[in-house]
Amino acid sequence: MREVSSQIRQEIQEIVAGTLPDRQTRLAFRAAAFSSEPNLAYEIVIDGSPREFAIHVVDKAIGYGQMQNRELAIVAVLVGVVQITGEDHIKTRAFAIIRQIDPSKGKVTLEELIGLIIAAVVRTELNRLSAAIYLHKQGKLAEALEQYTLVINNDLLQEPGIYALRAELFMTIGAYQEAAADFTKAIQRRFEGGATIYLERGKAYRHMNSPHAALKDFNEAIRREPKSALAYHCRAMAYRSLKDYRRALEDHNEAITLQPHAVDFYYQRGRTHKRAKQFDLALADYKKALKIQPNHIDVHISRGTLYFEHQRDEEALRDYDIAIAHAPALNDSIFVAHKNRGMIHYYRGYYQRAIDDFDVALRIKPRDDDTRLCRASALRRLHR
Repeated sequence: MREVSSQIRQEIQEIVAGTLPDRQTRLAFRAAAFSSEPNLAYEIVIDGSPREFAIHVVDKAIGYGQMQNRELAIVAVLVGVVQITGEDHIKTRAFAIIRQIDPSKGKVTLEELIGLIIAAVVRTELNRLSAAIYLHKQGKLAEALEQYTLVINNDLLQEPGIYALRAELFMTIGAYQEAAADFTKAIQRRFEGGATIYLERGKAYRHMNSPHAALKDFNEAIRREPKSALAYHCRAMAYRSLKDYRRALEDHNEAITLQPHAVDFYYQRGRTHKRAKQFDLALADYKKALKIQPNHIDVHISRGTLYFEHQRDEEALRDYDIAIAHAPALNDSIFVAHKNRGMIHYYRGYYQRAIDDFDVALRIKPRDDDTRLCRASALRRLHR
């Protein structure tokens, strides 16, 4: 974590002098109060009467000082000085508390007080950031998001990497616009994320259906890391979104050259070949992908759908059966497998099997009109 900047030092000096607007003062008050009286701090901030709380905390600070708890005392003093600016007797009491904590100093200057305040508040923010990272790793995303946001809003650490951490969380929950905004703030604040931060922001743009913005970021990622197979892979999909299949395939090929055993690289190249109506090449890539990972669900569904579209029903059924058997949960991909397998059963006159598949498909997408019509038709034929 970088050193506290001179700007932060100046801001705290202004807080102590009472020259900052109320919003910044209240932020500093809140950040400081978390370490001493968190529950009461919340109540007072909500009630809008910090003066009474400040007097209370300065009194509490005397007790902290007697217990030799230096950091809590400093934080309490900050609250008192900030919220009762202009009352000399309160400031005098604050300095007296400092001397009580460390009598050897004799007299504490304002600069020394500011340094101690910074250390206490920054430590509080570092603890909050550590908690956010831990909660994120534990999958407690709502709680982690709350902690990241508190650290960012307080802006005491001045560390751009915090934006990148929150952006990763946004990516996990599918909040791609928010993720892109946070990645941008990290970049603007000169976060040294190398190629990765541009790669991740590009992914967010791709999910937002902004292929031109994604392409720009993937270009920058490749410029920074020319041997990144993942960057070429992602840029290939951006080109595919723009229907530039020639460039997409060039990037797919480069990614596979750099990383020849990545199953997803063959799978996505196969999808690009399919879009380019190069069906035999698509099948060849699906076969290579399944050689690496035989039960890859998405590959089986994509190959099954390619067979289905070319009326190769037996081969389509085999792929759909494998995908459905290994699917851990119902999702959009499995919807396609059940719907298309139901259609094959329908065309073959196995109406009950078709209805069973349509029922599962409708559990995933209850409003899919095409599936509902097919199910209704199968029911009519079954009861003739």
